[in-house]
Amino acid sequence: MTKSDVADYINASGSRYGGACTAAIFLKEFVYGLGDEGTVGKDITSIDKEKKDDVVEGNIIDKDADEINKIRYAHIDMAGVMITSEDSCYDVKGATGRPTRSIIEVARRLAAPK
Repeated sequence: MTKSDVADYINASGSRYGGACTAAIFLKEFVYGLGDEGTVGKDITSIDKEKKDDVVEGNIIDKDADEINKIRYAHIDMAGVMITSEDSCYDVKGATGRPTRSIIEVARRLAAPK
């Protein structure tokens, strides 16, 4: 990640296509618990103070706290599918809303009674 004069990080690779590796590194910076092998037992000097207060035991991240404080998340990469350049049988030219439809369907299924 590249430092910026106006932002903490720039999520870009120099072209309009960020790539999966760039996205993964960007998310790892902000989502605690990504990269389990590098997180458990890691010295806490590079972890934000807010996170330290919750997970520190001595000067090392507590393994059990690491599991408790992980953030569960989903990353939906929608840049490549949010706009279509021509009409098709499913979408009309322009903004598709396709990722939005997927998110709504997942939420609907998760909320359905079992």
